[in-house]
Amino acid sequence: SLAPEYEKAADMLVGKDAVLGKVDATENTELAQQFGVRGYPTLMFFKNGQKLEYGGSREADGIVEWVMKKSGPAATNLDSDEDLNDFLANNAVAVVGFFGAD
Repeated sequence: SLAPEYEKAADMLVGKDAVLGKVDATENTELAQQFGVRGYPTLMFFKNGQKLEYGGSREADGIVEWVMKKSGPAATNLDSDEDLNDFLANNAVAVVGFFGAD
């Protein structure tokens, strides 16, 4: 069951810039329909009004990692060779932009 892992993930996110909410879709059927819920459990991520359906790990650590990646800054400043190497090593897919001074 996802419920205990979701609760753990919510606890792990306390004090972070992201929070987890919970809706009982069997009691709030109109709300579930409004957001296109077709089955349970369904996790949706919202940032700046944009909705993204979650399809990742069903364990607390995976949920938190995904949420933090999605809620973090759009770009990470890489100020050294070490930062760049760490960034590349920790991301299966990465895009790096090289810019001149503004």
